Amino acid sequence: MARARGAGPARAEGGGGVIERLAVIPARLGGQRLPGKPLLELAGAPLVWHVARRVVAAGVADCVVVATDDARIAAAVAGSGAETVVDSAPFACGTDRVAAVARRRAARWVLNVQGDEALVARVHLEGALAAAGWGELGTVATPCVPRGWLDDPHAVKVALAEDGSALDFGRQAPPVAGGRLLLHLGVYAFAAPALQRFAALAPSERERAERLEQLRALEAGWTIAVTAVDVPAGAINTSADLPAVERALRGDETSHQPPSSGTGR
Repeated sequence: MARARGAGPARAEGGGGVIERLAVIPARLGGQRLPGKPLLELAGAPLVWHVARRVVAAGVADCVVVATDDARIAAAVAGSGAETVVDSAPFACGTDRVAAVARRRAARWVLNVQGDEALVARVHLEGALAAAGWGELGTVATPCVPRGWLDDPHAVKVALAEDGSALDFGRQAPPVAGGRLLLHLGVYAFAAPALQRFAALAPSERERAERLEQLRALEAGWTIAVTAVDVPAGAINTSADLPAVERALRGDETSHQPPSSGTGR
């Protein structure tokens, strides 16, 4: 198993108003594969509420923000413990939206948790932060893969080098060339200056073609460090993912506290 070298960033004592760990969940209402995905109801609450609630409950971030383009998503997050930022400006990818939020916050480390990672867990957040301690960008992947994942274009694959850095990402299995393939999860961590450097890069051709924002960093020559985590992902890519994820949410106390009032949908 690939492991991050060294410990992740530690919490600062005092801090003088600086947020040690900021988590931002980008959630856009529009979507090609599953329109309105953040507001889909699962286990009695919208998908975005579950993601926000799980990130808050993990206790890894000092501040959790849902960054969206629609007030309905902001309303749906009520009761999760997360803050919201609504910005209708267009962004090339979710990480660019995260960077816009981070520019208005004093934070040392920034987590980007994709808004469809319905089963995100503490170990995923900590793994990404640990990886960011030795790479310009940290992320996580898992060997716990669903049946048929290699042929599924919605399952993003990462080819890992022996040292745990990413060789390539793809919707089709990239060549491993001596490495190994894992399922990539939509959780990233940056030191705050690195996040702004990422946002300043132009989207790459492969990023646009595959709709994989991490390719922007990889093609710019960045080291993307990957922590392998033996906890499966639960991203919602298509409607076929909904039943299994809903069953998991109903059985997990982290997501078993839906809001008692309306969600604003």
